[in-house]
Amino acid sequence: MRTEKFVAVLAAFSVAAASAHANNGEGYGVCKSGFADNTVVSTESRGNVTIGQLQVDDRVWSYNEVVGKKGWSRVLSRVGGGASYRIMADFSEPGSSEVTKACWIIKPAG
Repeated sequence: MRTEKFVAVLAAFSVAAASAHANNGEGYGVCKSGFADNTVVSTESRGNVTIGQLQVDDRVWSYNEVVGKKGWSRVLSRVGGGASYRIMADFSEPGSSEVTKACWIIKPAG
């Protein structure tokens, strides 16, 4: 009986690991797609810029589907190139100390 429980727990961890691996192991959940890098976004300190102009540490006004609210996403990194790239960010709702991860897949305009 103990072995069966261990195998069940191991299987659950394998499913979780496979899901993280599907997103390049970044741990940011499902990456949202559908944005072009010429999409204009609002930043906290630099005003309106295109997604392609975003820099690490920019804070972008965004909607986080995980928590279902709008708030600021701080750009942590840009990953990849070629046909698309990813922007990884920390999301925080105004007035809340809770931070969640966010990921967007960006396609070059054209």
